[in-house]
Amino acid sequence: MLVVVGLQLAALALLPFRSARARLFGREITLRTAPVDPFDLLAGRHVVLRYAVEAAGTAVGQGFEEGQTVWIVVAEGQPAWELVAVAPLPAPPTPGHTSLRATWHLGRPSLEGAGRLYLPEADALEADELVRRSPGDGLVDLVVDEHGNASPRRLRLGTRVFGAPE
Repeated sequence: MLVVVGLQLAALALLPFRSARARLFGREITLRTAPVDPFDLLAGRHVVLRYAVEAAGTAVGQGFEEGQTVWIVVAEGQPAWELVAVAPLPAPPTPGHTSLRATWHLGRPSLEGAGRLYLPEADALEADELVRRSPGDGLVDLVVDEHGNASPRRLRLGTRVFGAPE
């Protein structure tokens, strides 16, 4: 019984571990946001994030199974990094490219651990409203570690910056 409880607690502890490791040891990249369903009842103190590379990954990702780990390969661009491929394995590390760990879900890749940016209540409400008013115009700075784990650091909407300072 104690072993089962211990394993469950260990599994729960690993969930934030990937995000923490990315924040401590990762490099920063920027992705463009995509439109978000405005009716998220649980969005109290966070902004729900979707990324343009996830939506674009639908067109290039073929033959993946629901729940499969996939890799979104992106290349450095301005103002945001651009989708190169969705692959079953990470691409070899090269300057100007990185691979992001994702899960194939409902016919598209979904970045693991990067779907929410936690903010103070007032900031979260303002950021959520701005994202809905100008879908696709926001930029999210993420930190990505060598294992493809991503953690959002800040959301930029025009001149407004939410999250960690630059």
